Amino acid sequence: MLRTTIKVAIRHLMKEKVFTLMNLVGLAVALAASLFIVQFVITEFSYDDGVPKGDRKYRLTLKVDNKGDQQTYATNFYPVGPAALQAIPGIVDYNRFYYLDRHAIVTVDNQKFNEMDVLFADLNFFEFFDYPLKNDLDQAAVTNGAYLSQDMASKYFADQDPAGQLLKVNTEDGEHLFKVAGVFAHTNGLSHLNPQIVLPISRLTTLPLYQRFQWIWNFFGTYIELNSKADKLVVEHKINQLLQEQMTEKQAEREFYVELQPIAELHLNPDLNYEYARVGSGLITTYLLYAVVFILILAYVNYINITNARNSLRIKEIGVKKVLGSGRYQIGMQLLAESFLVNLGAIVLSLTMIQGLLPILKVAGIDLTFNLFSESYFMPGLILLLFVGTVITGVLPSWIMSGVKASDAINKMSKTSKSGAGLRKIMVLGQFAITMIMITSVMIMRSQLNFMIDKDKGVDLEQVVVVNGPRASMTSITENNVQGLINEFNSIPGVKNTSVSTSVPGVWMGNSTLTSSLGSSDEIAAQSYRVSAKYFECYGINLIAGRFLTDNPADQESMVLNESGLVKLGFSSQDEILNQTIRVSGSEKRVVGIVRDYHHFNLKEPVYPTSFLPFRDKPEYISFKLESTENQEVVLSTIEQVWNKFYPEDPFDYFYQDNLFQRAHVFESKVVETFSMFTVLAIFIASLGLIGLATFITNLRIKEIGIRKVLGATVNSLLYLLVKDFLFLIVLGLLLGIPVVYYGMTTWLDNYAYRIDFPWWVIPAAGLSLLIITLTVVSTQTVKTALTNPVDALKCE
Repeated sequence: MLRTTIKVAIRHLMKEKVFTLMNLVGLAVALAASLFIVQFVITEFSYDDGVPKGDRKYRLTLKVDNKGDQQTYATNFYPVGPAALQAIPGIVDYNRFYYLDRHAIVTVDNQKFNEMDVLFADLNFFEFFDYPLKNDLDQAAVTNGAYLSQDMASKYFADQDPAGQLLKVNTEDGEHLFKVAGVFAHTNGLSHLNPQIVLPISRLTTLPLYQRFQWIWNFFGTYIELNSKADKLVVEHKINQLLQEQMTEKQAEREFYVELQPIAELHLNPDLNYEYARVGSGLITTYLLYAVVFILILAYVNYINITNARNSLRIKEIGVKKVLGSGRYQIGMQLLAESFLVNLGAIVLSLTMIQGLLPILKVAGIDLTFNLFSESYFMPGLILLLFVGTVITGVLPSWIMSGVKASDAINKMSKTSKSGAGLRKIMVLGQFAITMIMITSVMIMRSQLNFMIDKDKGVDLEQVVVVNGPRASMTSITENNVQGLINEFNSIPGVKNTSVSTSVPGVWMGNSTLTSSLGSSDEIAAQSYRVSAKYFECYGINLIAGRFLTDNPADQESMVLNESGLVKLGFSSQDEILNQTIRVSGSEKRVVGIVRDYHHFNLKEPVYPTSFLPFRDKPEYISFKLESTENQEVVLSTIEQVWNKFYPEDPFDYFYQDNLFQRAHVFESKVVETFSMFTVLAIFIASLGLIGLATFITNLRIKEIGIRKVLGATVNSLLYLLVKDFLFLIVLGLLLGIPVVYYGMTTWLDNYAYRIDFPWWVIPAAGLSLLIITLTVVSTQTVKTALTNPVDALKCE
């Protein structure tokens, strides 16, 4: 019986090749896209799954409230961890680390390497975060040694045993010598951390500067582990009590709160100040899950519509089978078998598509991995998907068709068309609403991305090359040789000007506080960094009052402020603040100039009050404004020669400033491109359904069309007759989709400090797009029917 049912199902599917191919391709494309999204979502949610006892481990974030101005940091004070372990029951362990926010230079056998992913950590780091060590070492080696990732060990020592090898690490805090104590493997799961070199934190925190500011500098990633009975909220409250006891009188003017952030939530949370973790976006991940649901709904609705269109041609077949004794069960099982075979074929085809697309995408620069095949739940998931798909796409058509009366079927009085008309309209309406939501969402995302890229950022990044500052030669740096370096760089043909600074646009700045006795605000949170005289000219930052800083030693007690700082301090005009004394983190500076606000970071961040202080003696970055884009390789080669003259111990490592700044929009660009791709797939799938529905409707009205043609109806009038119902559904679909789009996109746009207003023009634009798509798809079928000889239509019985 089963064998016969399958054989007959295959025969019918082969007979209706066009309908079968549309169903097969539509489902396969939807499944392939959905599996890719599911792979991405599972990956995003799997970060830090491998951390032992991860459900009991938390990061201590720090919220600082300065009279209503709140900022939350991913880091905390160095002593919080051990103090909490000693004073609060329920805490069983802690770990702290300091992630270098600037580059380090690692020297191995006189070879020098610029490295970024370097951290100083407590000794239990590897056990706490599950980074297994490859070898056991004695305690002395553990305490004083450096640990390398497998990649770094291979990079520095190739096939040699790295244990005991000498390593020199130069950071902004000076030179550190280590012996390699071990090699660690990255955790089997994904981690929000990606260290390549781990050094003992004691080397850093025993320095006098760190000892002095232990309860003032909140630069340290701090984690705690609770026992199974500890209450998170109770522990959090007690840590805050402990924190208040340690705050100085000056700090008491602000409010400090520690919050326990579950380690499993770190990756999908928005960036915090001093964020060192690799973070994703929980909101975008949620939207992608919605996209999976939308795409599958479109695909299954299309299957049902196309199947109904095909079944409208099989009314007589059903009637004959019923006359010959087939019951509703047999007919229903026959149609379910066809649905099962198409769903099975779609799953196989989708997996083939995935395997074929991966190398193509990699060549195109999109490096995606698909490891669901290796997961234990993959095959059960596919079986469940096959079952659900068969039920969704097979039950409704089989129920409708198997319920047709034999007499109606023989006479071809398709009551299925009348009884199911309302349901079909609802399904098509849902298709239009979903497609409209995806089209408008992509339009809004693209508008926001273009806004961020095109908006005047108040800073000129074109033709600016930045060299990472020296590390190995830091001890020999003086103000004089830096000025000599700038002068020699400026003498190079092709270099317009040179500046040194402790930050550049797109790079973290130091936090500070600003205080004025004349303004309406006592103290405000701000950011600050040190710049040389030509920095403002190099980056095209506009002066609106006063003057820029100079190289004159008398200017060491001067500062330049941006507009946001002026407003936050409570001054009403630029003239009012010029030459006034402002306290910058306790040091008095005289305001000599006001510059126009510019975007130091991407447009997701607001413009912070910023103070520019005179450069001293530690250039983190050296910026070159080039004359033109011509002969840049020659100019850079000459710059390198001068660099090697002044800093022979340091590698010449540079980047283009506009490329660095554009990286801030890489994530948004990928999201927009991903949504665009899925929207195109949604339109493709919806178009297949429209073809099926148009076929269904024209088959039902073929006689009516013939009679109207005999009575003089034109092709245009017949076309309008057949598509007017679609026009109504498009308008209704737009109306249903508007609240969804408005809520979802407004929520997404609220993540940006600088954003577009909701562009209402996208609604009619999406409607016009749907109309063009619908007319194009539907008219190809309806025009063919309208051009049919009416004699052929009327004699069809």
